[in-house]
Amino acid sequence: MRKITMFFMLFFAVFTYAQNDDDTITSNDVRPYRIGLKIGVPNVASLEFEYLTPLLNNRVAPFANYIGSRRNFDEIKARLNIFELGSNIYISKNNEGRGLYGSISYQNISGKADIQDYEPENNNPDGTIKYDGTSKTKVSYNGINLKFGAKLGRKFFF
Repeated sequence: MRKITMFFMLFFAVFTYAQNDDDTITSNDVRPYRIGLKIGVPNVASLEFEYLTPLLNNRVAPFANYIGSRRNFDEIKARLNIFELGSNIYISKNNEGRGLYGSISYQNISGKADIQDYEPENNNPDGTIKYDGTSKTKVSYNGINLKFGAKLGRKFFF
């Protein structure tokens, strides 16, 4: 728990800015709030929110990704949740919030499945198969991701 707390303290510090006319951003091209759809592995398709901060000349952007998926197959009810929280640091000096970036993030992947009419592998001593009814399973994974990518305007990013 201490490692996670230290991680958030290092990469998601809260900054306060005074209201000063000299520090205002005059560029109309910089859009600090970004909402998009991210397609890839393991997310399949997720909703992403990113906020471009004025830190390092508009090059630091915390982000959050979320996907919640429920699927029902014949006798299986499955659920998958992926949550990711991190920060992008854009490398390009001239393009504020665009171009090549490096990223560090914390990701939680959790899944759950309920199987109806589960057929066990063991037979009863009399040779019949006993159906127990339901089988349940849960999977959870937490990890830290390091990424490298590119964002090209409003068209495409990976």
